[in-house]
Amino acid sequence: MPIKSLRGRHRTQTRAGTCQDRIEELRASLREHGALDEIDVYRDKTGDWLADGFHRLEAYTLEGREAVPAKI
Repeated sequence: MPIKSLRGRHRTQTRAGTCQDRIEELRASLREHGALDEIDVYRDKTGDWLADGFHRLEAYTLEGREAVPAKI
């Protein structure tokens, strides 16, 4: 799924924020394995919304990826 198409990247997160250490672990795993588990996305008439996978999405973004595996 194109990262740019996801809405609410920061507004739908239920946690206070992201853990930078976890993001760095995921980035290392992404570089080593080429992919991470899918993020969870829900779709409504206004677009695609990130439901789960905020740390994974941030890892993909920081690695310069334009797309992320997603389960809708």
